[in-house]
Amino acid sequence: MRTTFLIALSVVAILAFFIQLKTPFIVTPLYIMLLCTSLFAGQVLKDINIFHISLFLLTINSLNYIIFISGLIDLTAVDNDYLSQGTFVFGAQLLVNFIAFCIFIFRVQVSRALSRSKNIKLTYFDALYHWYFLFLMAVCFLALLENYLRNAFHLNFTFIYDTFEILHYLPWSLTCGSLLAMIIYSIKEKNN
Repeated sequence: MRTTFLIALSVVAILAFFIQLKTPFIVTPLYIMLLCTSLFAGQVLKDINIFHISLFLLTINSLNYIIFISGLIDLTAVDNDYLSQGTFVFGAQLLVNFIAFCIFIFRVQVSRALSRSKNIKLTYFDALYHWYFLFLMAVCFLALLENYLRNAFHLNFTFIYDTFEILHYLPWSLTCGSLLAMIIYSIKEKNN
């Protein structure tokens, strides 16, 4: 079997697994563990690019998880004010994804600011990561819009709300596939 087929199969399997688990309180720690695995692989392979990409993804997703799991941003609406609460939750998500988008647009420059390694370079995969966060920004923006229409005008739109987690699991599984491809490419490059 070709490597690309195995990577695509891995992405589909991870996505299906995440969807089956459904709840972000289970899926997010698993995703963070996968990011830790790729961080470890980047360290073992001595590939600073894999290491930094994994580190950025791990930091962004861990902080996001901590913000919501700790209750810093409460997921329950106070006094049934769903408009304000939804705006706050989806707005915070939009902001986090925008910051991540900017980090990955300038990933090489950020990596060079953090490390003096001469091996930091633009990889074939750098072109993908900011698109994942752009997709997540679009999902959060649509969730904000839907929240406003549903709670301010009492329209019965709930598509984004009902599929919000699943729409997040798609770029997460693509991220895992991209990291796996980077690891395989790095191993093949070192063997040549």
